[in-house]
Amino acid sequence: MTKNIKILKVGGSVITYKNKDSELNIHVVKQIAKDIFLWLRKNKSNQLIFTAGAGSFGHPLAYKYQLNAESLQKDPFGFVLTTTNMQNMANRVARIFHYFKVPLFPIMPSSIFMTNKGRIISAYIDTINEALNRGLTPFLWGDTVIDRSHTFRILSGDQINPYIVENLKVKELYFGTNVDGIYDSDPLKNHDATQIKKINDDNYKSILTSISESGNLDVTKGMRGKVEEIHRIKVRPLKCIIFNALIKGNTYKALSGQKVGTKIKFE
Repeated sequence: MTKNIKILKVGGSVITYKNKDSELNIHVVKQIAKDIFLWLRKNKSNQLIFTAGAGSFGHPLAYKYQLNAESLQKDPFGFVLTTTNMQNMANRVARIFHYFKVPLFPIMPSSIFMTNKGRIISAYIDTINEALNRGLTPFLWGDTVIDRSHTFRILSGDQINPYIVENLKVKELYFGTNVDGIYDSDPLKNHDATQIKKINDDNYKSILTSISESGNLDVTKGMRGKVEEIHRIKVRPLKCIIFNALIKGNTYKALSGQKVGTKIKFE
């Protein structure tokens, strides 16, 4: 039986406290793990790939050592410190998921991806595919990787996801964030911000201009970068849901097809 593969990406601002170095939001991780367990149990014809942002485990170190700067030479010690700290986060998340009987399988992105000028040029995707075939839930995260032109470079989860989508022909992407979806301005700064319920081929360009970038210390491009990466994906049709993963039960609702967040669909 062919199984439907879905990708769930949870932001670093959801699973970590971004204003505290290397601190996991254990309560929220438990909520998400429980929701995924319940969804997998009721949807046995589906498989899930779980990805996460670096949050406070990755961004402060990457910023300190300028791992996303345009300079060709970067501190190798800064690289190993950052990627090791990300492994620490991944292992802590995995242990929580295992408690809730989700077979989360951490796959270190810096071991299977290589970039050139910040874009993926090679990856060993077979590891992900074979993990799915064996009933595992692959887990990848934003990481620092070896870059052919810039020594080292940051590879965000929002770039990893499109690559997996195109290579495994995934048709559904889910993004758990710290807000209820896409807004016409930053809802964390503007209480009058209006939520955008749907984004499609017709309104993509106009909406993109109103999406604010992240206000946190983030060496990737926040919500705008996320939407741009989604639009670059070559697979069509493509369905994406951006929702608030801080709210209990929302992860289950999103994966189950219930109305939550902003729906993005490109034909």
